[in-house]
Amino acid sequence: MVCGLFAVFWLSFGMLQLPTLGLAAAYSPTGDAAAGAVSKEMNAAGGALLFIVGLLGWYMLFVIMAVEMRWSVCPPVGDLSKYWAKTDVEIGANASGKKD
Repeated sequence: MVCGLFAVFWLSFGMLQLPTLGLAAAYSPTGDAAAGAVSKEMNAAGGALLFIVGLLGWYMLFVIMAVEMRWSVCPPVGDLSKYWAKTDVEIGANASGKKD
């Protein structure tokens, strides 16, 4: 999810920079694309999104570390296990049941 949010941020940032779309001209009172590209309004929304995505990334890193190290702290990330049947299969178990 966090990687997807990073991708959406950079995709939207790249789309804002395309001169063929003329999006920067909407942020200028005169309609000049160059003046609109450096305006405070056009450059204000991306920083907040990148900050929030960065926080989510660090939170998920902490959660993954807690699970892998089997800490007693279990930060919430949501439980989707009710949508799938439980398998309770050992990670190294052979699916075919044959002995090697």
